[in-house]
Amino acid sequence: MSQRQPSHPGILEVVTKPGAFASYAIAKRVFAPGETIAVLKTPPLLYVDAATYTSVQVGPGGSDNVELNSDFQYINHSCDPNLEFHVKNNSQGGSTAERPAGEQSSQDVTIYIRVVRREDDHGNVVGIKADELLTFFYPSTEYNMVQAFDCLCKSSKCLGKIRGAKYLPAEMVFGKDRFFNEHILYLKAEEQGTSH
Repeated sequence: MSQRQPSHPGILEVVTKPGAFASYAIAKRVFAPGETIAVLKTPPLLYVDAATYTSVQVGPGGSDNVELNSDFQYINHSCDPNLEFHVKNNSQGGSTAERPAGEQSSQDVTIYIRVVRREDDHGNVVGIKADELLTFFYPSTEYNMVQAFDCLCKSSKCLGKIRGAKYLPAEMVFGKDRFFNEHILYLKAEEQGTSH
């Protein structure tokens, strides 16, 4: 599926830079804390047979991955992000991996892209400013990433090597300091031998 740019004018702008993984997205306007800035369905979401560097994991199964096919694929990682990708799996009967391939439909999933409620140095709740770099915490959707990388966010919360939630301590995944999607909580609980 080819992507027409810009896919979400007025919301974000892609800044194209030469080199691998150098491009990024910035906000085109101010967004309030907790605001949903986009709701992604099909199109542009498209299920893929296996995870890729650009896909987003939307469920616990091996084939529960979608390509965003929009400018939102340029939202880079940060350990202290300003966006959250909230995955809502609308399918009945669990993971898409449990259904025959012909029944897999990206209409079964919706991704709500929301502004994180953050505090500035003075304790004021802040949103996103116009022209601010847009980021989300990749392990919030990714359990075992196809391609690990060294984080460059330089935040005080930086975790260094980013490989997915599988490699994070259970206390972090089940804690209140970071947002994780239900499929990540499920997979981490399964790994720990508990239900959460």
